[in-house]
Amino acid sequence: MTSGKIIFPKKGPTSEGHMSSDITSFNDDALGNVAKETAQNSNDAKKNVKYNLEKKCSEIMDIHDCLDFGDYKDKTLKEFFDTHKRGDKDSFSHKGMKYEYIQYLDEEEKEPQISIEYDTPVKIEYQLKTLDTKHFPGVDDLKRHIQMCVAVSDTKDEKNFYQKALENINKEKIEVLQISDFNTVGLKFDETLKKAKLNKQPWLSVLKGSAISSKDTSNTANLGSHGKGKFSCFLLTDLRTVFYQSRIQDDKLYFSSKETTVERMFGSRSIFMEHNDPNDEDDVYNNIGFYCTDYDEGDGGKEYPVPVRNSDISNFFGVNEGETGLDIFIVGSMLSDNYANWKNEFIAALLSKFHVAIARDEFVAIVDGKEINSKSMKEIFVDHETIEVDDKQALKEAKWLFELDSRKKPYTGSRPTVISDKLKDIPKFGDFEIKIMINDDEDNLMAELGKAKIVGWYRDGMYVTKHPSLRAKNYQFPREYPGFVASVNCLSPRGNEILRSLENPTHSDFFIPPDKVEQYKDACEALMSNVRKKIAEMIDAQYEGVDGESLPELDRIYAGVGRNEKQSRKGDKDISSQSPAGTSNETDINPETEEIKETGIYVRRSNYPKPPGPDPEPPGPGPDEGDVGGKKAKKHKPKGQFIYERVLKLGKNEYQITILPNINKRTEIKFGMSFDPINGSKKTQDTKVEIIKANTYGGLPCNIDNGFIKTDFPVDKKGDPVKMQFNVQVADDNDVSLLQVLPLKKKSVSR
Repeated sequence: MTSGKIIFPKKGPTSEGHMSSDITSFNDDALGNVAKETAQNSNDAKKNVKYNLEKKCSEIMDIHDCLDFGDYKDKTLKEFFDTHKRGDKDSFSHKGMKYEYIQYLDEEEKEPQISIEYDTPVKIEYQLKTLDTKHFPGVDDLKRHIQMCVAVSDTKDEKNFYQKALENINKEKIEVLQISDFNTVGLKFDETLKKAKLNKQPWLSVLKGSAISSKDTSNTANLGSHGKGKFSCFLLTDLRTVFYQSRIQDDKLYFSSKETTVERMFGSRSIFMEHNDPNDEDDVYNNIGFYCTDYDEGDGGKEYPVPVRNSDISNFFGVNEGETGLDIFIVGSMLSDNYANWKNEFIAALLSKFHVAIARDEFVAIVDGKEINSKSMKEIFVDHETIEVDDKQALKEAKWLFELDSRKKPYTGSRPTVISDKLKDIPKFGDFEIKIMINDDEDNLMAELGKAKIVGWYRDGMYVTKHPSLRAKNYQFPREYPGFVASVNCLSPRGNEILRSLENPTHSDFFIPPDKVEQYKDACEALMSNVRKKIAEMIDAQYEGVDGESLPELDRIYAGVGRNEKQSRKGDKDISSQSPAGTSNETDINPETEEIKETGIYVRRSNYPKPPGPDPEPPGPGPDEGDVGGKKAKKHKPKGQFIYERVLKLGKNEYQITILPNINKRTEIKFGMSFDPINGSKKTQDTKVEIIKANTYGGLPCNIDNGFIKTDFPVDKKGDPVKMQFNVQVADDNDVSLLQVLPLKKKSVSR
């Protein structure tokens, strides 16, 4: 029997300590991020095989003898697919299997394929258990390294952190959160590959990689590939240690009579600080440790953590060995002590992200014995007001979006509950489906909505955001509009792949990184503009469809403007202005300064902020400008240092800042944050708030100069500024609900 041990390799790279940037990416909502990230990874990993369109069905059946192509076994897979699909649908179900057309991105130069999978849901289960500490694999090794960290800690916070970890590991029993998924492929690992490819194998990318993803991005079902999601679990353990058991098999065994043959691998990852033996200062250990059978320590061993396999694994929780999938064990769990309401928070997080997949029976979750499926989800939404969760608004919005996706019955009279329409041929993205459900006082659910205006953006059935950061000036709707819930779904596999590439690491926003601005800026501008226009048309058509009457407010707003030329104007409400709670309250706008104030955000704007490049939606007449007929409205030049800015509160003392500077060449800008008495501060306006830490969107640390951020803002090849996003921590914001950005100076930078 080959036994494992916990190894911290010696003389590793300099670390950032236990509060590494990868972990703190998920600090704002530890419970929610663990639930959503693990569920998303499970969805990504659904068991499937792919074949080229010209592959003979008989050849596929020779490998996967449980598949049945009927009379088409002598035909090609393309002939089988084209015969059975309905209309322009990209997928269909047949005899217990699901077949889906996969289109790759242009730059990949790969032929389209058909993906084959079980027509059954992915299942993920969350269970809180206790383990005798003496049965904890590698417990003595881990304890020794924790003791080293206590001994060499430089600060009070570090010493307290590792002292608490030492106390927990010395207890007789230890709490473990087990997360297991089924109908998935597990984490593959081929040790015969060369080193360059070895580290990108799924098993090593989870155990060893830093922001490395090994997901098959060719499959549009893969809902995330930044490689940072794996770090979310470490925020729920005082020991910063997570074990993994991968249940795998060769792809050729899928959907065959040999499918019960499953191999297992076992290992762990610990994230500490770089430390050394107090008795030998030259004996320095890396901040990352692994439970494994071997790792190179300068004695000719393997250059990677070698997993424990099959019968050598201590099966301490009786894990199912007959199905492929992945088991995650978060040891030293803090749930009982710090998160007594974890069960409800997990359920709420899963419903907010995966309500569409659950409703369509594509995904099932079991949280501490409670199964969340299409039936039980409806019951939860009925009683959502009685469920104790921190973010009740998010659960309420998930309920509305679920109703939008699932409703079939009509409104009273001639109004349909759901209106659906398509956006055709959006550049680069392809087609989109827009669905909308408009408030009606005779409908109890929609009466609850009030004047809220919610637009949910999805990718491959996964909810991402209601506030996409895809353009400087977000789309706006007049405040006179009725309340509504809308959804935006890309129908093109290629478009969904692009959206995937534009997601932030926590999969909660669409954002154009600096290196993709040239490629996608114009397409994103067109997408946002067309979505806004289509929703406006659908709302107007809904009211004009009742006895030939239109909404009076819309008639007034669009007086003198043709139906296909509806334009935004001063006083419009920005219903997707990236405010975390900008859905239930009306926006107050000062038409003189166009300052917008919403709960959770403060944005100061000059008149008609203009994004870089051509304006796809020029501003229409203001309230005092009268009817301009067919003449072009006067353009307003942006004033000040920032064309666009937003401040989004992530959590206690944590903010996200997005800035588009008014520059035409690479420029160094120094800016900070200040209290804002307009929005709740008792302090003097523009009183400085000290910034103590900041990272860019890509995770790079920013230069902090006397409490302010000092950084270079780039421009693209056309000389247009590039929007930048920052995650910041401030020293004190207890006296305010909102902060504002305070630009200080601007200096050109030669490059």
